[in-house]
Amino acid sequence: MTNSNSARTDSSALFYIRITASLLIIASLIAVMLAAVNSLTEDRIAENKMIEVTASISALFGEGIETEELTVPGGSIVTGRYKIFANGGLAGYCVRVAPKGFDGEIDMMVAITPEGAVKGVRVISHTETPGLGSKAAEDDYLNTYRGKSGTLVLGEDVDAIAGSTFSSRAIFEGVNAALSCYDGGEA
Repeated sequence: MTNSNSARTDSSALFYIRITASLLIIASLIAVMLAAVNSLTEDRIAENKMIEVTASISALFGEGIETEELTVPGGSIVTGRYKIFANGGLAGYCVRVAPKGFDGEIDMMVAITPEGAVKGVRVISHTETPGLGSKAAEDDYLNTYRGKSGTLVLGEDVDAIAGSTFSSRAIFEGVNAALSCYDGGEA
């Protein structure tokens, strides 16, 4: 009787080893395929992101501009900084920020005049709730930042949107982070 129990235990162990090995091989093949797809699409994704950045800067500053990429400070929500030139002179600065909203990062650009005031704000992408959090990404709200400079105070300089508090606070933090990059003529 012990021989049949021993044989069942051996075949049961062998079964689990085969299942584990099969799953390991399948997972390895999927990982290799994902790595291959990522390497094939990585450049195209970076190119598309740069097209989005260029389109946002053009929307904020107009056509016929030139950009110079600046260094990005560490430990911040700032993900890009650009010096903008038009007609042979300095037109201002553009700072890309990614503050955390209610449902993920809000990727946005903040245009700053050479004097340090907000020229405009543009949301590139977000995953906020449609009809609620997305209200903070609408032009009516973003235009309330125009002309503001220095360190802004929520409730004094701009208000949060009722029902969209997390999202409007995230945009507020993004604009403040962009303005904090402005240092007497250099964003």
